[in-house]
Amino acid sequence: PPHANMLRGDPSPAELFWLATFGAPEDSAAADLDPLRAALGIDRFLQRKIGTLSAGTRQRVAIYSAFMNRPGIVILDEPFKWLDPLTAFDCKREQLNLANQGLLLLTALHDVSTLVGYCSRGVLLADGALALTMEQADLTPGRSDPVMFERRIVEHLRPGAAGAAAPVDPSAMLPMGPVPVPRKS
Repeated sequence: PPHANMLRGDPSPAELFWLATFGAPEDSAAADLDPLRAALGIDRFLQRKIGTLSAGTRQRVAIYSAFMNRPGIVILDEPFKWLDPLTAFDCKREQLNLANQGLLLLTALHDVSTLVGYCSRGVLLADGALALTMEQADLTPGRSDPVMFERRIVEHLRPGAAGAAAPVDPSAMLPMGPVPVPRKS
């Protein structure tokens, strides 16, 4: 195979993507991921070695890799860290589009504006414990006044504040039984 030696040394994104989709049917081209691919600008650095890429460009590779096999659930940790504002904006828009098509996207964020602008539910952790859950109706006010919303969250999380890190029953956040996972047919 053309990529036989790629695990020795420093692979390119193209080699990594080939490996990630090894064994996938030829007709499973990622046309539905083309908008995300374009938002991330993947094609500009496909042949460069990953070790030569900046932190932001490596982040782009990692994000795209998470979606390549079209799983029903994608979990991302701080996906927009290291991205420039234009790429982050376009990437958020395309991830929202994928979520609107049935993908369950779980994202760890430290950015309140992304939480209120793109998420349908939110969970806040404080000192490793569940401190607050938010439904769409709880997030909506943050769209009109994000500074006030962030202030309320910070006040809730401050030690000693009224209601700070109040225990929440995690079972109240999810439907009973397994979480339904949409699958592409």
